[in-house]
Amino acid sequence: MKKTFFILMIVVFTQTLSAQEENPKYKYWFNIGLGINNSSVANIGGNYNFSFIEDYYFQAGYQFISRDLGLPYSYLFYKEFPLYAVNIGIGYITKNRSILFGNFIGPSYVWGEKLGDNLDIYGHRQIEKFYTAGIAINSQLFFKPLPELGFGLELYGNINFVRTMAEIKVSIHFNNILN
Repeated sequence: MKKTFFILMIVVFTQTLSAQEENPKYKYWFNIGLGINNSSVANIGGNYNFSFIEDYYFQAGYQFISRDLGLPYSYLFYKEFPLYAVNIGIGYITKNRSILFGNFIGPSYVWGEKLGDNLDIYGHRQIEKFYTAGIAINSQLFFKPLPELGFGLELYGNINFVRTMAEIKVSIHFNNILN
């Protein structure tokens, strides 16, 4: 289901971008990437970045960190549980025909699982769910060999009250920013 969803998103964005005017007022880009976090666990994330007011850029993003993304079963080695985050942000970008660099900061909502303080009948710590607020920071550097398509690196950090995270991702980038 997830693979179908991501393939469908790529097709829709590719078709949308190919029908753009030369220099649109509403500028946006979408990026999705796969990487690793500070606990050597796989992560996947995506951001929708846009500007509907000249020179003001906004972001909405989703991040997912999990041992289920293909790396070794991390709980056995790192006590790492799945972690999810959604964020919104405001930022600035520097761009030209072949490079786009942006920084964003804003509030986030983080949820997941952690080892709790309570013990089960065998003396093991029980797994607890948590929900918390945080601050997300995202930096993006994309190289655009084609005007509407690029690839690059993303740095993402989330400071919150339960599980702070940092990650680096290799991302693919779709945009309507032609210059």
